[in-house]
Amino acid sequence: MITSQMSENTETNLLINNIIVNLKKFSDRMVDHVNQLLNIGTALSSEPNTPKLLEMIIEYAMSFTNADGGTIYILSE
Repeated sequence: MITSQMSENTETNLLINNIIVNLKKFSDRMVDHVNQLLNIGTALSSEPNTPKLLEMIIEYAMSFTNADGGTIYILSE
């Protein structure tokens, strides 16, 4: 009986530790995304080089979506 309870406690602790590790990884990714968005927001108001700004945006979008590539279409009037 005691061995069974210890085994359940060990399994429960391993599960909880696994959840904590995954939540930490997730929160780290979210912090990275917020920081990247802040950098792009700052660049929108300060970057005079439009091609460089568009490259930043597409690189972030690709990173955020785990894409291998991306395209930005520029419309002219």
